[in-house]
Amino acid sequence: MPPVEIELGARVRQLRAKQSLSLREVAGRSGLTPSFISQVERGRASPSIGSLARIAEVLGVTIGQLFDGVPPTGRLVRHDERRTIRLRGLGEVDEYVTSGQEGLLQVAISTFEPGGRSAEAPFEHEADEECLLLLEGRLEVTIGAETYLLEAGDAVTYPGRTPHLARNVGDGPARAIFVLTPPSF
Repeated sequence: MPPVEIELGARVRQLRAKQSLSLREVAGRSGLTPSFISQVERGRASPSIGSLARIAEVLGVTIGQLFDGVPPTGRLVRHDERRTIRLRGLGEVDEYVTSGQEGLLQVAISTFEPGGRSAEAPFEHEADEECLLLLEGRLEVTIGAETYLLEAGDAVTYPGRTPHLARNVGDGPARAIFVLTPPSF
């Protein structure tokens, strides 16, 4: 099943309206500008993961919940039922293997196009621990002040609360498994 482009802006607008929040209120609480929030809602700006985290916090949802859809519940997630997220401009697609946010861990398979990255800049989130296992390709992973070059089969573990960024530095696609505990997307 090919990944779908998620209409993030419409989802942000829907959640904001449901809570009767103005653009100014969301902007003030998130530290972003009203014009930026408006541009996100109209699909004219691609927010960074950090900006998404701040918007999600104001709206009382996780970043993953900004991407619409109700994730599968229960123990079994069929390959064609995976929640799939592609942020415009980053060259990364995430397929969530685990269901929802109710469990103790979250597993995603991420595919990075050449030059693709996990965010615009290093970011942090609420995961206590995160593990990245590279299945194919080459990734440069920056965690805090340290940078690692991962080849297929390599893995790195780090706290999600430490700013981090993964970037494909190879000529072809890179595929990795991310495991987070607790779920934060």
